[in-house]
Amino acid sequence: MGKDNELIASHDKEEVLKTEGLTTPEEEFLEIKLYFRKPSYRDDMDIISDTVTQTVDYTGQSMSINPALVRYSRLNQLLIDWDLTDDEGKKVKVELENLDKLDPALANAILEAMDQKVLKT
Repeated sequence: MGKDNELIASHDKEEVLKTEGLTTPEEEFLEIKLYFRKPSYRDDMDIISDTVTQTVDYTGQSMSINPALVRYSRLNQLLIDWDLTDDEGKKVKVELENLDKLDPALANAILEAMDQKVLKT
């Protein structure tokens, strides 16, 4: 936790220490191990199908892609396991309902990790 108990999340612990000027002992960090699978061609097609909107009006057909939804769909399909636990120490299942409940800072850190480690962006 950062100042005033705000959540500071990153896929890179050194980045948090540097940008927040923290000298927090290791035990105050919550490290989550994430397990992703490599995307397949089918995953790409499913992600496109989930995130592209096609409309037809009097001017013709148009298509739009929602970039935030692309990342959300990738996370939903490629995250296969983690060691995240709840307040009672029980493992949190990797499922859409639990992804939706993540703190936005934590979700973004997980997405950054996925982008760098799995998708090599």
